[in-house]
Amino acid sequence: GKFTYDFDSVQFSYTYGYLNYEYTTIEDYDRTDNDYSVVLTSGQYQKQITHEMQLVSTWDKKWNYVFGLFSFEDENFQPFNIHTDEEYYQTVANAPVGGQTWDNPLGVIYYQSGEVDNESIAAYGEVGIELSDQWSLTLGGRYSEDDYTGFETQLRYYNLVREFGVQLPYVYDVSVGQFSGDPDRYVETVDAKHEDTYENFTGKISLEYRPGDGNLFWGTIANGYKMGGVRLGSLDAALLEGGGVVSNGRFDQEDLIMYELGWKGTMLDNKLQTEVVGFYYVYDDMQQLRGYRTEPPASISLSEVVNMDAETYGLEFSGTWLITDRLRAIGTYSYNNSEVTGDTFFQNHTYGERDENGEIIPENVKGNDLRITPEQKAALSVHYFWPTDFGQFTIGTTYAYVGKRYFDVENYDSEGGYTRLDLFASWTSENDRYSITATGRNVTDELVYNNYSCSAAGDGVYGTPSFITRCGGAPI
Repeated sequence: GKFTYDFDSVQFSYTYGYLNYEYTTIEDYDRTDNDYSVVLTSGQYQKQITHEMQLVSTWDKKWNYVFGLFSFEDENFQPFNIHTDEEYYQTVANAPVGGQTWDNPLGVIYYQSGEVDNESIAAYGEVGIELSDQWSLTLGGRYSEDDYTGFETQLRYYNLVREFGVQLPYVYDVSVGQFSGDPDRYVETVDAKHEDTYENFTGKISLEYRPGDGNLFWGTIANGYKMGGVRLGSLDAALLEGGGVVSNGRFDQEDLIMYELGWKGTMLDNKLQTEVVGFYYVYDDMQQLRGYRTEPPASISLSEVVNMDAETYGLEFSGTWLITDRLRAIGTYSYNNSEVTGDTFFQNHTYGERDENGEIIPENVKGNDLRITPEQKAALSVHYFWPTDFGQFTIGTTYAYVGKRYFDVENYDSEGGYTRLDLFASWTSENDRYSITATGRNVTDELVYNNYSCSAAGDGVYGTPSFITRCGGAPI
Protein backbone atom coordinates (compact mmCIF):
# COMPACT_ATOMS: atom_id res chain seq x y z
CA GLY A 1 0.00 0.00 0.00
CA LYS A 2 1.06 3.61 -0.56
CA PHE A 3 0.03 6.87 1.07
CA THR A 4 0.96 10.32 -0.30
CA TYR A 5 0.35 13.84 0.91
CA ASP A 6 1.22 17.06 -0.96
CA PHE A 7 2.52 20.05 0.96
CA ASP A 8 3.22 23.43 -0.65
CA SER A 9 6.62 22.53 -2.03
CA VAL A 10 7.20 18.90 -1.16
CA GLN A 11 5.41 15.57 -1.47
CA PHE A 12 5.52 13.03 1.36
CA SER A 13 4.93 9.34 0.64
CA TYR A 14 4.90 6.18 2.70
CA THR A 15 5.00 2.72 1.15
CA TYR A 16 4.32 -0.56 2.97
CA GLY A 17 4.87 -4.00 1.53
CA TYR A 18 4.11 -7.45 2.94
CA LEU A 19 4.73 -10.89 1.44
CA ASN A 20 3.97 -14.30 2.94
CA TYR A 21 5.04 -17.27 0.81
CA GLU A 22 4.57 -20.95 1.64
CA TYR A 23 5.58 -23.80 -0.64
CA THR A 24 5.64 -27.53 0.17
CA THR A 25 6.38 -30.61 -1.95
CA ILE A 26 5.78 -34.25 -0.97
CA GLU A 27 6.96 -37.20 -3.04
CA ASP A 28 7.39 -40.96 -2.78
CA TYR A 29 11.14 -41.15 -2.40
CA ASP A 30 11.72 -44.90 -2.79
CA ARG A 31 9.24 -45.14 -5.72
CA THR A 32 8.26 -48.72 -4.84
CA ASP A 33 5.14 -50.47 -3.58
CA ASN A 34 6.90 -51.77 -0.46
CA ASP A 35 5.07 -51.54 2.85
CA TYR A 36 8.06 -49.63 4.18
CA SER A 37 7.68 -46.28 2.42
CA VAL A 38 10.13 -43.43 2.23
CA VAL A 39 8.82 -39.90 1.78
CA LEU A 40 10.64 -36.72 0.81
CA THR A 41 9.19 -33.41 1.91
CA SER A 42 10.74 -30.04 1.22
CA GLY A 43 9.52 -26.50 1.29
CA GLN A 44 10.11 -22.80 1.51
CA TYR A 45 8.42 -20.51 4.05
CA GLN A 46 9.21 -16.86 3.61
CA LYS A 47 7.97 -13.57 5.02
CA GLN A 48 9.01 -10.08 3.96
CA ILE A 49 8.06 -6.66 5.34
CA THR A 50 9.07 -3.37 3.71
CA HIS A 51 8.71 0.23 4.91
CA GLU A 52 9.79 3.33 2.99
CA MET A 53 9.25 7.04 3.64
CA GLN A 54 10.20 9.60 1.03
CA LEU A 55 10.27 13.37 0.57
CA VAL A 56 10.34 14.70 -3.00
CA SER A 57 10.58 18.41 -3.81
CA THR A 58 7.82 19.85 -5.99
CA TRP A 59 8.91 23.48 -6.12
CA ASP A 60 9.92 25.43 -9.20
CA LYS A 61 13.57 26.10 -8.46
CA LYS A 62 16.97 25.54 -10.00
CA TRP A 63 17.51 22.53 -7.77
CA ASN A 64 15.40 19.63 -6.51
CA TYR A 65 15.86 16.78 -4.09
CA VAL A 66 14.77 13.33 -2.97
CA PHE A 67 15.32 12.07 0.60
CA GLY A 68 14.19 8.78 2.03
CA LEU A 69 14.33 6.15 4.77
CA PHE A 70 14.02 2.45 4.00
CA SER A 71 13.75 -0.75 6.04
CA PHE A 72 13.43 -4.36 4.97
CA GLU A 73 12.94 -7.61 6.92
CA ASP A 74 13.19 -11.04 5.35
CA GLU A 75 12.80 -14.45 7.01
CA ASN A 76 13.35 -17.44 4.73
CA PHE A 77 13.11 -21.01 6.11
CA GLN A 78 13.78 -24.05 3.91
CA PRO A 79 13.46 -27.59 5.38
CA PHE A 80 14.35 -30.83 3.57
CA ASN A 81 13.31 -34.15 5.12
CA ILE A 82 13.62 -37.78 4.02
CA HIS A 83 11.58 -39.88 6.42
CA THR A 84 9.54 -43.04 6.85
CA ASP A 85 5.81 -43.34 7.13
CA GLU A 86 4.90 -41.93 10.56
CA GLU A 87 2.32 -44.60 11.37
CA TYR A 88 4.77 -47.38 10.55
CA TYR A 89 7.66 -46.14 12.63
CA GLN A 90 6.82 -44.55 15.97
CA THR A 91 9.09 -46.14 18.59
CA VAL A 92 12.55 -47.61 18.99
CA ALA A 93 13.78 -50.60 20.99
CA ASN A 94 16.61 -50.77 23.47
CA ALA A 95 20.06 -49.98 22.16
CA PRO A 96 22.24 -52.87 21.01
CA VAL A 97 25.55 -53.47 22.70
CA GLY A 98 27.86 -50.53 22.17
CA GLY A 99 25.17 -48.55 20.37
CA GLN A 100 23.19 -45.42 21.12
CA THR A 101 19.55 -44.88 20.19
CA TRP A 102 16.73 -42.47 20.94
CA ASP A 103 13.14 -41.86 19.99
CA ASN A 104 12.53 -40.96 16.37
CA PRO A 105 8.75 -40.46 16.18
CA LEU A 106 8.93 -38.85 12.72
CA GLY A 107 11.02 -41.67 11.29
CA VAL A 108 13.67 -39.27 10.05
CA ILE A 109 16.37 -40.74 7.81
CA TYR A 110 17.90 -37.46 6.68
CA TYR A 111 16.93 -33.93 7.64
CA GLN A 112 18.41 -30.55 6.93
CA SER A 113 17.06 -27.07 7.35
CA GLY A 114 18.35 -23.60 6.70
CA GLU A 115 16.99 -20.23 7.70
CA VAL A 116 18.29 -16.86 6.60
CA ASP A 117 17.07 -13.71 8.37
CA ASN A 118 18.03 -10.32 7.01
CA GLU A 119 17.26 -6.90 8.44
CA SER A 120 18.27 -3.91 6.33
CA ILE A 121 17.96 -0.20 6.96
CA ALA A 122 19.03 2.65 4.73
CA ALA A 123 18.93 6.43 4.48
CA TYR A 124 19.46 8.06 1.11
CA GLY A 125 19.29 11.36 -0.67
CA GLU A 126 19.85 12.89 -4.08
CA VAL A 127 20.08 16.50 -5.18
CA GLY A 128 19.83 17.70 -8.77
CA ILE A 129 21.18 21.18 -9.59
CA GLU A 130 20.67 23.10 -12.84
CA LEU A 131 23.97 24.96 -13.25
CA SER A 132 22.82 26.61 -16.49
CA ASP A 133 20.54 25.95 -19.45
CA GLN A 134 23.06 23.40 -20.71
CA TRP A 135 24.73 22.00 -17.60
CA SER A 136 23.30 20.10 -14.63
CA LEU A 137 24.84 18.30 -11.66
CA THR A 138 23.49 15.38 -9.63
CA LEU A 139 24.84 14.41 -6.20
CA GLY A 140 23.61 11.36 -4.30
CA GLY A 141 24.45 9.27 -1.28
CA ARG A 142 23.12 6.25 0.60
CA TYR A 143 23.99 4.71 3.96
CA SER A 144 23.10 1.01 4.28
CA GLU A 145 23.30 -1.42 7.17
CA ASP A 146 22.50 -5.12 6.76
CA ASP A 147 22.20 -7.53 9.69
CA TYR A 148 22.49 -11.10 8.51
CA THR A 149 21.74 -14.25 10.53
CA GLY A 150 21.80 -17.82 9.28
CA PHE A 151 20.70 -20.97 11.10
CA GLU A 152 21.17 -24.54 9.93
CA THR A 153 20.60 -28.12 11.04
CA GLN A 154 21.75 -31.37 9.47
CA LEU A 155 20.71 -34.81 10.74
CA ARG A 156 21.74 -38.16 9.28
CA TYR A 157 20.08 -41.14 10.93
CA TYR A 158 21.34 -44.66 10.25
CA ASN A 159 18.25 -46.87 10.30
CA LEU A 160 18.64 -50.65 10.58
CA VAL A 161 15.10 -51.29 9.33
CA ARG A 162 15.98 -49.39 6.17
CA GLU A 163 19.43 -50.91 5.68
CA PHE A 164 18.83 -54.57 6.48
CA GLY A 165 15.10 -55.02 5.99
CA VAL A 166 14.55 -56.50 9.46
CA GLN A 167 12.51 -55.25 12.39
CA LEU A 168 15.40 -53.69 14.35
CA PRO A 169 14.44 -50.06 14.68
CA TYR A 170 17.70 -48.83 16.15
CA VAL A 171 18.59 -45.31 15.11
CA TYR A 172 22.08 -43.85 15.05
CA ASP A 173 23.01 -40.25 14.31
CA VAL A 174 25.90 -40.37 11.83
CA SER A 175 26.03 -36.65 11.15
CA VAL A 176 29.36 -34.94 10.63
CA GLY A 177 31.77 -34.26 13.48
CA GLN A 178 30.65 -32.29 16.51
CA PHE A 179 26.99 -32.36 15.46
CA SER A 180 26.50 -36.12 15.87
CA GLY A 181 25.52 -38.39 18.71
CA ASP A 182 23.32 -36.10 20.81
CA PRO A 183 19.98 -37.73 21.71
CA ASP A 184 18.46 -34.31 22.47
CA ARG A 185 19.23 -33.07 18.97
CA TYR A 186 16.22 -33.18 16.65
CA VAL A 187 14.55 -31.27 13.85
CA GLU A 188 13.98 -28.19 16.03
CA THR A 189 17.65 -28.05 16.98
CA VAL A 190 19.98 -25.42 15.56
CA ASP A 191 23.42 -26.92 14.94
CA ALA A 192 25.10 -23.76 13.73
CA LYS A 193 24.38 -20.06 13.77
CA HIS A 194 26.13 -17.54 11.54
CA GLU A 195 25.69 -13.82 11.92
CA ASP A 196 27.36 -10.66 10.77
CA THR A 197 26.67 -6.98 10.14
CA TYR A 198 27.63 -5.16 6.96
CA GLU A 199 27.50 -1.40 6.52
CA ASN A 200 28.58 0.95 3.80
CA PHE A 201 28.15 4.46 2.42
CA THR A 202 27.81 4.77 -1.33
CA GLY A 203 27.71 7.92 -3.38
CA LYS A 204 27.27 9.23 -6.89
CA ILE A 205 28.25 12.35 -8.80
CA SER A 206 26.97 12.88 -12.34
CA LEU A 207 27.49 15.81 -14.71
CA GLU A 208 25.24 16.35 -17.77
CA TYR A 209 25.72 18.60 -20.78
CA ARG A 210 22.93 19.38 -23.27
CA PRO A 211 24.30 21.37 -26.22
CA GLY A 212 20.94 21.26 -28.03
CA ASP A 213 19.84 19.58 -31.28
CA GLY A 214 18.70 16.51 -29.34
CA ASN A 215 22.11 15.61 -27.85
CA LEU A 216 22.98 14.72 -24.27
CA PHE A 217 26.45 13.97 -22.85
CA TRP A 218 27.11 12.76 -19.32
CA GLY A 219 29.79 11.45 -17.01
CA THR A 220 29.23 9.55 -13.76
CA ILE A 221 31.41 8.33 -10.92
CA ALA A 222 29.72 6.13 -8.33
CA ASN A 223 30.41 3.34 -5.89
CA GLY A 224 28.21 0.47 -4.79
CA TYR A 225 28.18 -2.43 -2.38
CA LYS A 226 26.55 -5.83 -1.92
CA MET A 227 26.27 -7.41 1.51
CA GLY A 228 28.19 -10.58 2.32
CA GLY A 229 26.71 -13.70 3.85
CA VAL A 230 26.99 -17.40 4.57
CA ARG A 231 26.32 -20.26 2.22
CA LEU A 232 24.26 -22.63 4.34
CA GLY A 233 25.39 -26.24 4.04
CA SER A 234 28.87 -25.51 5.34
CA LEU A 235 28.31 -27.96 8.20
CA ASP A 236 29.65 -30.63 5.88
CA ALA A 237 33.15 -29.17 5.93
CA ALA A 238 34.66 -32.39 4.58
CA LEU A 239 32.84 -31.94 1.28
CA LEU A 240 33.90 -28.31 1.03
CA GLU A 241 37.53 -29.11 1.68
CA GLY A 242 37.28 -32.02 -0.75
CA GLY A 243 36.46 -29.47 -3.42
CA GLY A 244 39.47 -27.34 -2.57
CA VAL A 245 37.44 -24.83 -0.57
CA VAL A 246 39.05 -24.39 2.85
CA SER A 247 36.42 -22.22 4.50
CA ASN A 248 33.29 -22.29 6.58
CA GLY A 249 31.16 -21.15 3.67
CA ARG A 250 31.28 -17.46 4.49
CA PHE A 251 31.82 -14.80 1.87
CA ASP A 252 32.63 -11.11 2.24
CA GLN A 253 30.77 -8.05 1.02
CA GLU A 254 31.39 -6.81 -2.51
CA ASP A 255 32.46 -3.24 -3.26
CA LEU A 256 32.41 -1.51 -6.63
CA ILE A 257 33.69 1.74 -8.12
CA MET A 258 32.08 2.72 -11.44
CA TYR A 259 33.19 5.22 -14.09
CA GLU A 260 30.87 5.95 -17.01
CA LEU A 261 30.79 8.30 -20.01
CA GLY A 262 27.78 8.44 -22.30
CA TRP A 263 26.10 10.15 -25.22
CA LYS A 264 22.50 10.15 -26.43
CA GLY A 265 21.56 11.78 -29.69
CA THR A 266 19.03 11.97 -32.49
CA MET A 267 19.74 12.31 -36.21
CA LEU A 268 17.97 12.18 -39.57
CA ASP A 269 15.10 14.41 -38.44
CA ASN A 270 14.65 12.38 -35.23
CA LYS A 271 14.26 9.13 -37.18
CA LEU A 272 17.49 7.74 -35.72
CA GLN A 273 18.03 7.60 -31.95
CA THR A 274 21.38 6.40 -30.65
CA GLU A 275 23.12 5.84 -27.33
CA VAL A 276 26.80 5.09 -26.68
CA VAL A 277 28.17 4.32 -23.20
CA GLY A 278 31.74 3.62 -22.16
CA PHE A 279 32.35 2.10 -18.72
CA TYR A 280 35.07 0.95 -16.35
CA TYR A 281 34.18 -1.06 -13.22
CA VAL A 282 36.59 -1.99 -10.42
CA TYR A 283 35.41 -4.72 -8.02
CA ASP A 284 36.84 -5.42 -4.57
CA ASP A 285 35.89 -8.92 -3.32
CA MET A 286 33.47 -9.50 -6.19
CA GLN A 287 31.04 -12.32 -5.36
CA GLN A 288 31.17 -15.16 -7.89
CA LEU A 289 29.41 -18.52 -7.81
CA ARG A 290 31.96 -21.30 -8.19
CA GLY A 291 30.71 -24.75 -9.12
CA TYR A 292 33.02 -27.70 -8.54
CA ARG A 293 33.11 -31.46 -8.04
CA THR A 294 34.65 -33.27 -5.10
CA GLU A 295 37.45 -35.79 -5.49
CA PRO A 296 36.64 -39.11 -7.24
CA PRO A 297 35.14 -41.60 -6.82
CA ALA A 298 32.28 -39.62 -5.23
CA SER A 299 32.55 -36.62 -7.61
CA ILE A 300 29.70 -34.77 -5.90
CA SER A 301 28.65 -31.50 -7.51
CA LEU A 302 28.76 -28.54 -5.12
CA SER A 303 28.88 -24.78 -5.38
CA GLU A 304 29.95 -21.88 -3.19
CA VAL A 305 30.07 -18.11 -3.38
CA VAL A 306 33.68 -16.95 -3.45
CA ASN A 307 35.28 -13.49 -3.42
CA MET A 308 37.82 -12.23 -5.93
CA ASP A 309 39.06 -8.86 -7.14
CA ALA A 310 38.10 -8.09 -10.73
CA GLU A 311 37.64 -5.34 -13.26
CA THR A 312 35.59 -4.87 -16.42
CA TYR A 313 35.67 -2.21 -19.09
CA GLY A 314 33.91 -1.84 -22.38
CA LEU A 315 31.51 -0.06 -24.68
CA GLU A 316 27.78 -0.38 -25.32
CA PHE A 317 25.83 0.91 -28.31
CA SER A 318 22.11 0.90 -29.10
CA GLY A 319 20.17 2.55 -31.88
CA THR A 320 16.60 2.70 -33.17
CA TRP A 321 16.02 3.70 -36.79
CA LEU A 322 12.58 4.45 -38.22
CA ILE A 323 13.47 3.56 -41.81
CA THR A 324 9.95 4.23 -43.06
CA ASP A 325 6.60 4.77 -41.38
CA ARG A 326 6.16 0.98 -41.42
CA LEU A 327 9.68 -0.36 -41.09
CA ARG A 328 11.75 -0.10 -37.89
CA ALA A 329 15.20 -1.47 -37.03
CA ILE A 330 16.83 -1.79 -33.60
CA GLY A 331 20.53 -2.59 -33.26
CA THR A 332 22.66 -3.24 -30.17
CA TYR A 333 26.33 -4.05 -29.66
CA SER A 334 28.47 -4.44 -26.55
CA TYR A 335 32.14 -5.07 -25.88
CA ASN A 336 33.01 -6.18 -22.35
CA ASN A 337 36.52 -7.10 -21.28
CA SER A 338 36.52 -8.83 -17.88
CA GLU A 339 39.44 -10.07 -15.82
CA VAL A 340 40.20 -11.41 -12.35
CA THR A 341 42.86 -9.04 -10.99
CA GLY A 342 43.67 -10.52 -7.58
CA ASP A 343 45.53 -13.69 -6.59
CA THR A 344 42.89 -16.38 -5.93
CA PHE A 345 43.76 -20.09 -5.67
CA PHE A 346 41.50 -23.14 -6.15
CA GLN A 347 41.89 -26.89 -6.53
CA ASN A 348 40.16 -28.52 -9.49
CA HIS A 349 39.69 -32.31 -9.26
CA THR A 350 38.72 -32.64 -12.90
CA TYR A 351 41.41 -30.63 -14.65
CA GLY A 352 43.91 -29.57 -11.98
CA GLU A 353 47.58 -30.41 -12.44
CA ARG A 354 49.06 -33.08 -10.11
CA ASP A 355 52.42 -33.14 -8.38
CA GLU A 356 54.73 -36.18 -8.18
CA ASN A 357 52.61 -37.58 -5.33
CA GLY A 358 49.38 -37.26 -7.28
CA GLU A 359 48.18 -34.33 -5.18
CA ILE A 360 46.33 -31.50 -6.92
CA ILE A 361 48.34 -28.30 -7.30
CA PRO A 362 46.28 -25.21 -6.39
CA GLU A 363 46.01 -22.89 -9.38
CA ASN A 364 45.79 -19.12 -9.49
CA VAL A 365 42.81 -17.77 -11.48
CA LYS A 366 44.31 -14.28 -11.69
CA GLY A 367 44.01 -13.07 -15.27
CA ASN A 368 41.03 -15.32 -16.09
CA ASP A 369 37.78 -14.10 -17.59
CA LEU A 370 34.70 -13.86 -15.40
CA ARG A 371 32.23 -16.69 -15.86
CA ILE A 372 29.24 -16.22 -18.21
CA THR A 373 30.68 -12.92 -19.46
CA PRO A 374 31.12 -12.91 -23.26
CA GLU A 375 33.48 -10.32 -24.64
CA GLN A 376 31.14 -9.36 -27.49
CA LYS A 377 27.38 -9.43 -28.05
CA ALA A 378 25.31 -8.00 -30.90
CA ALA A 379 21.72 -8.13 -32.07
CA LEU A 380 19.63 -6.70 -34.93
CA SER A 381 15.81 -6.63 -34.87
CA VAL A 382 13.66 -5.57 -37.82
CA HIS A 383 9.87 -5.07 -37.62
CA TYR A 384 7.44 -4.27 -40.42
CA PHE A 385 3.96 -2.89 -39.62
CA TRP A 386 1.12 -3.33 -42.14
CA PRO A 387 -2.20 -1.64 -41.23
CA THR A 388 -5.33 -2.86 -43.06
CA ASP A 389 -9.10 -2.56 -42.73
CA PHE A 390 -9.00 -5.88 -40.89
CA GLY A 391 -6.46 -4.75 -38.29
CA GLN A 392 -2.69 -4.43 -38.13
CA PHE A 393 -0.25 -7.13 -39.16
CA THR A 394 3.32 -7.16 -37.83
CA ILE A 395 6.22 -9.37 -38.86
CA GLY A 396 9.71 -9.26 -37.42
CA THR A 397 12.98 -11.05 -36.86
CA THR A 398 15.90 -10.85 -34.45
CA TYR A 399 19.38 -12.09 -35.28
CA ALA A 400 21.75 -12.21 -32.31
CA TYR A 401 25.38 -13.11 -31.71
CA VAL A 402 26.94 -14.03 -28.35
CA GLY A 403 30.71 -14.51 -28.04
CA LYS A 404 32.70 -17.15 -26.22
CA ARG A 405 31.77 -17.79 -22.58
CA TYR A 406 33.41 -19.63 -19.71
CA PHE A 407 31.25 -21.60 -17.29
CA ASP A 408 33.74 -21.78 -14.43
CA VAL A 409 36.13 -19.36 -12.76
CA GLU A 410 39.08 -21.59 -13.70
CA ASN A 411 38.20 -21.09 -17.42
CA TYR A 412 38.24 -24.80 -18.32
CA ASP A 413 34.64 -25.44 -19.41
CA SER A 414 33.70 -23.04 -22.19
CA GLU A 415 31.63 -22.62 -25.34
CA GLY A 416 32.49 -20.70 -28.48
CA GLY A 417 30.38 -17.92 -29.94
CA TYR A 418 26.99 -18.70 -31.39
CA THR A 419 24.17 -17.05 -33.34
CA ARG A 420 20.43 -17.28 -32.83
CA LEU A 421 17.53 -16.42 -35.12
CA ASP A 422 14.02 -15.65 -33.79
CA LEU A 423 10.90 -14.91 -35.84
CA PHE A 424 7.74 -13.04 -34.89
CA ALA A 425 4.35 -12.43 -36.51
CA SER A 426 1.11 -11.00 -35.11
CA TRP A 427 -2.31 -9.67 -36.01
CA THR A 428 -4.31 -7.22 -33.90
CA SER A 429 -7.94 -6.35 -34.64
CA GLU A 430 -8.86 -2.77 -35.44
CA ASN A 431 -10.36 -2.13 -32.01
CA ASP A 432 -7.48 -3.96 -30.21
CA ARG A 433 -9.97 -6.49 -28.86
CA TYR A 434 -8.42 -9.57 -30.45
CA SER A 435 -4.87 -10.56 -31.28
CA ILE A 436 -3.02 -13.59 -32.60
CA THR A 437 0.72 -14.03 -32.15
CA ALA A 438 3.14 -16.62 -33.53
CA THR A 439 6.80 -16.85 -32.50
CA GLY A 440 9.71 -19.02 -33.51
CA ARG A 441 12.69 -19.09 -31.17
CA ASN A 442 16.06 -20.43 -32.23
CA VAL A 443 14.54 -21.48 -35.54
CA THR A 444 17.89 -22.76 -36.87
CA ASP A 445 17.99 -25.19 -33.91
CA GLU A 446 21.40 -24.22 -32.56
CA LEU A 447 22.63 -26.46 -29.74
CA VAL A 448 23.89 -23.96 -27.16
CA TYR A 449 24.36 -24.31 -23.41
CA ASN A 450 23.59 -22.03 -20.46
CA ASN A 451 25.96 -24.05 -18.27
CA TYR A 452 28.36 -26.92 -18.84
CA SER A 453 30.72 -29.03 -16.72
CA CYS A 454 32.67 -32.29 -16.71
CA SER A 455 33.50 -34.82 -13.98
CA ALA A 456 36.49 -37.10 -13.42
CA ALA A 457 36.50 -40.89 -13.16
CA GLY A 458 37.79 -42.40 -9.95
CA ASP A 459 39.73 -45.16 -11.77
CA GLY A 460 40.82 -42.99 -14.70
CA VAL A 461 44.37 -41.97 -15.45
CA TYR A 462 45.01 -38.25 -15.12
CA GLY A 463 46.06 -36.63 -18.38
CA THR A 464 44.29 -39.22 -20.57
CA PRO A 465 40.77 -39.22 -22.08
CA SER A 466 39.76 -41.95 -19.61
CA PHE A 467 39.98 -39.44 -16.78
CA ILE A 468 37.00 -37.39 -18.02
CA THR A 469 33.96 -39.61 -17.57
CA ARG A 470 30.95 -37.37 -18.14
CA CYS A 471 30.20 -33.91 -19.50
CA GLY A 472 26.83 -32.19 -19.69
CA GLY A 473 24.90 -28.98 -19.36
CA ALA A 474 21.57 -27.22 -19.74
CA PRO A 475 20.75 -26.08 -23.30
CA ILE A 476 19.07 -22.77 -24.05
